[in-house]
Amino acid sequence: MESGKPFLKRGDTNVQKTPSIESEKIYDAVIVLGGGVDNGKASAITLHRLKTAISVILSRLSQNLILTGSREEIEVMYQEATKLGIRHESIFKCNPSKTTIGNAYYAKIKLMELGFGKVVLVTSSFHMERALAIFRRMLGEGYEIMEYPSYEEVSEEILKREEDLKALTPLLNLFKEGDHEAIMSVARALGIEK
Repeated sequence: MESGKPFLKRGDTNVQKTPSIESEKIYDAVIVLGGGVDNGKASAITLHRLKTAISVILSRLSQNLILTGSREEIEVMYQEATKLGIRHESIFKCNPSKTTIGNAYYAKIKLMELGFGKVVLVTSSFHMERALAIFRRMLGEGYEIMEYPSYEEVSEEILKREEDLKALTPLLNLFKEGDHEAIMSVARALGIEK
């Protein structure tokens, strides 16, 4: 859903303009979290998050895009990103996951593989607080994360679910910062991730 934010035209597709951010810094990658798929196509939330991530790339703050989410989310974001002009060689797909914890785990694996340490994290504003807490705990020291939320209208049901999940965030403090294997091990043991 559109939120009244300004857009710039790029071909036949709208791409959200980037609000002012630390433009003197260059980041290794922009990590975007999937937000669902509807009938094989990116949901409105996924598409808005992706367009926000692409706006960061278009402002030359990074040239690399890392996609996280389910297999379907990653694939539809990849297809859409290439349609919007992002080069194939600048797009990196994480292993599929079904939770924000899994997104952060597989993003860290990809960051280690690529040797990246400075990232922009893109997800919805309603999801950013929890996602940022998870990514900070999962990545640990040695990684710099700049949050960059997308803004879209969502249902009260989605907001309520997010509030319920956010209540669990303090449990992350049980883990040493950067101990991605221990965090993922518990997530797997609880059956919330594969």
